[in-house]
Amino acid sequence: QEMIDMPDKKPDSHTLRALLVRLLDGLERVHNSGLLHRSIKPENIVVTAEGKPVLIDFGSPLKALDPSAEIGSEWPKAVNAYDPHEFFVTGSKQGPSADLYSLAACFYHLICGTTPADCQHRMSAMLSQRPDPYIPLGNLTDEFDEAFCKTIDGALAILPRHRMRSARQWRETLSEKIPQQNQPQPRRYALTNT
Repeated sequence: QEMIDMPDKKPDSHTLRALLVRLLDGLERVHNSGLLHRSIKPENIVVTAEGKPVLIDFGSPLKALDPSAEIGSEWPKAVNAYDPHEFFVTGSKQGPSADLYSLAACFYHLICGTTPADCQHRMSAMLSQRPDPYIPLGNLTDEFDEAFCKTIDGALAILPRHRMRSARQWRETLSEKIPQQNQPQPRRYALTNT
């Protein structure tokens, strides 16, 4: 949260990538234990003096992941811009992609200084066949290569079935897409005759 509130404290792109990969490692452990965090937001990510990110505040009820289980009223309602649509719907099925959505929303906010479009507005637009108000991350920053931005955009898909399924999948996709020297690759634009 401090990095968001004070942009001069924001780490460089290489450090942000490393933070994301480490957080995905931690989430993979949480999910492999059969649990969801359900409260990932900037104030619940602490970066130690050694630069290691730590997820804190497992205060939302942790529940064993069961693909057939429906989430009932015992889950607290969604309250912030980092929560995916399924957190707002009583009886929705929730899985690891919900935590991935929240983590992606945190990094989106950190990178471009604004939260992604609210999931409720996005769902409303989708249901009424209007354009998605979500602005892809690559349209808001040139600090990261297009492939990296697309992994965050993908994790922020409004419907869970369109997101990456696991922290491991996201981490592996990042590893494939990160340029060799950990530097953003320049964007290439197609020239057209006018």
